Amino acid sequence: MNLYLKKLKTLKILFIVPNFTKTDGRSYYTYLLIKFLSQNNINCYLLTSNDSDTSRFIPLGIKIFHSDITSKNPLSIFRNINLINSIQKENSLDIIHNSHRFTELLTSLAKSKNNSFKSVMTVLSIVNKKYFIEYNSDRLITVSNGLKNVLINDYKKSSDLVSVIHPFIDSQSINLSPQQNPNDKFVIYADGRFHQEKNFTTLLKAIELVKNKNLILNLCGEGDEEQLLRNYCTEKNLPVNFLPPVYDRSEYFNTADLCVLPSIRDPFPLFMLLAGAYKKTFIGADTDGIPELIVDYKNGLLFPKTDFKSLAEKIQYVMDNLANANLMAENLNNDVMKNFTEKSVIPKFINLFESLLK
Repeated sequence: MNLYLKKLKTLKILFIVPNFTKTDGRSYYTYLLIKFLSQNNINCYLLTSNDSDTSRFIPLGIKIFHSDITSKNPLSIFRNINLINSIQKENSLDIIHNSHRFTELLTSLAKSKNNSFKSVMTVLSIVNKKYFIEYNSDRLITVSNGLKNVLINDYKKSSDLVSVIHPFIDSQSINLSPQQNPNDKFVIYADGRFHQEKNFTTLLKAIELVKNKNLILNLCGEGDEEQLLRNYCTEKNLPVNFLPPVYDRSEYFNTADLCVLPSIRDPFPLFMLLAGAYKKTFIGADTDGIPELIVDYKNGLLFPKTDFKSLAEKIQYVMDNLANANLMAENLNNDVMKNFTEKSVIPKFINLFESLLK
């Protein structure tokens, strides 16, 4: 069923995403785009790595192409450029969408030989290293105002070519079923890649300071720092459960009393939006896009990034002031459900695609 009264001609869009995983925000972001654009008279196609997990796309019935899309081997680069053009011509694609700098480069090289389509790049994060060949798509989308300012100021992109469209959650998949934790346990839930940018060590240090026998941390994720985090928990005897990444996180959210995100870089985290959708109190580091939504003591709590003492104080505040914490959770839920679901965000993509093809 189409969600919106406004109808497009049948657009055809290829999404190129290197690797699909259960913890990667880029994967979830692209999945939601494809899911809801497909419901709105847009034919979506996917080009991804050979080893990507594309099982969640099966119900959508989209056409999926596989390749060694991330290979830097010259022969592979040449082969992938030809593959992109072949897919475009055979399917009469209107737009090719990227969210990764290398695949954007491949698309730009393909476009130099075949200018019969438009290119769009969603910038989900900014890395420190510049190649001076990135962000050359016909239109750029950023997920936060901060990222837009970086593109304009540091990469000298015209503001007219850069649009801010925030990430969104799938309101159809939110399964609210709050659960009472046994023995008065207070459960903190954190989720993300075990990577230095997510900075889960700061959260573990804060848990160590709180020293509450009823406190439990459920930590979901995978990545290079997993063993480091496990070793720290063992050494400090911390009450931490490591949860496996799954597509449906509803049980993880429903059993939580508090959601925490201690990132040192996070343009506009989906975990923050999901915490709001599940009516959970949220504490986040004051970095990047998090303060674009979270107002301290209004719809959540902020702490200076890497400051584990401040984070411990905010965790203790929530535990000591549950009525205020629940009010902040309700406020965040109202903000998310009003402004950050498919109902409010997908029309922005549709309008952008329409304007691009005029």
